[in-house]
Amino acid sequence: MKKIILVCICFVGGVALFAQNEQKEGDDMAAAGNYSGAEIMYRLCMEQDEQCLLKLFRLIHEEKIKPQSTDEFYQLINPLAQKGNAQAQFYLGLMYFKGFGVAEDNGEALKWIQKSVEQNYADAQNELGVMYQSGLGVKQDYREAVNWYQKSADQGNANAQFHLGYMYQNQLGVDKSSLIQKATLKKNTNFTEAEKWYKMSADKGHAEGQYTLAKMYQKGAKGVPKNIPEAVIWYQKSANQGYADAQYSLGEMYEKGTGVVKSRDKAIEWYRKAADQGEKNAIGKLKKLKVK
Repeated sequence: MKKIILVCICFVGGVALFAQNEQKEGDDMAAAGNYSGAEIMYRLCMEQDEQCLLKLFRLIHEEKIKPQSTDEFYQLINPLAQKGNAQAQFYLGLMYFKGFGVAEDNGEALKWIQKSVEQNYADAQNELGVMYQSGLGVKQDYREAVNWYQKSADQGNANAQFHLGYMYQNQLGVDKSSLIQKATLKKNTNFTEAEKWYKMSADKGHAEGQYTLAKMYQKGAKGVPKNIPEAVIWYQKSANQGYADAQYSLGEMYEKGTGVVKSRDKAIEWYRKAADQGEKNAIGKLKKLKVK
């Protein structure tokens, strides 16, 4: 009997170790940008370890990979959400919100996202902010959007930090009563706050945050001095991640020699990358430069 128990323990331990190894291998592949490889590894271990399933779904949510079957994920995510897993509740909410594997239902989406929010899950807080900002599933309320973006951003969520920067830049839902009273200085303060939050998201690798920060540095803004070298740095980081607007802007910098050594070849290289993604301005530039 003892031998049987020992064999069972060894088997279970071996399965757990196997799942851990495959999860780590999947993590390494995802970090290196090999998302198809990461998908294979996460699929191999998702039945033994729910974290593999959740990481697989994150790749789908971030559009790094395409799902093989939407129905499959509902069957896997729903039981985890019902058990109270905050991440699974968030994903289930998104599935209802987008009609992914289930009938689109904003009420169910809000229910599951709020359940996740109650557990202080940062992604869900950010998504709730998006819902309030856009008026999707709830009455539009910029102050509530800022409230949830702030909670998520304070936990280090890069998407929420970017959204919070946007709200400050556009003076949406921010508490103006706490700012300096002169209208011009209010705007200065908002732009300074916007830069701060954009910078936080950019430092975490948020491509749109990097691009938006670069635009602020390129043009200058009240409270944010013009800084062309910094603009080039952040356009480059964003462009390297495949963000089309940044690729176009970097192409312009090279075409005009703004902050970089003027180079027609480099300009064409970045315009072509942006054009390949359908960026209309880049397509127009290539035609103007008579590039085939």
